[in-house]
Amino acid sequence: MKEGEDYGKIPGSPKPSLFKPGAEKLCNLYGFTINVDILEKVENWKEGFFYYLCKCSLRSKKLGK
Repeated sequence: MKEGEDYGKIPGSPKPSLFKPGAEKLCNLYGFTINVDILEKVENWKEGFFYYLCKCSLRSKKLGK
């Protein structure tokens, strides 16, 4: 895990936080797979407004598959 790449300080937060690349490395290390479903989305290209409601699930990888 590399500081500034996998984890680091976020302005306004007193403790280091896990970043997306670090979370993906830990999921891979512990045998999880990530599934993301978009439940709602609004894309207004003219006004520059975008809204996404997503559901992220972690599942254990099956051995041998």
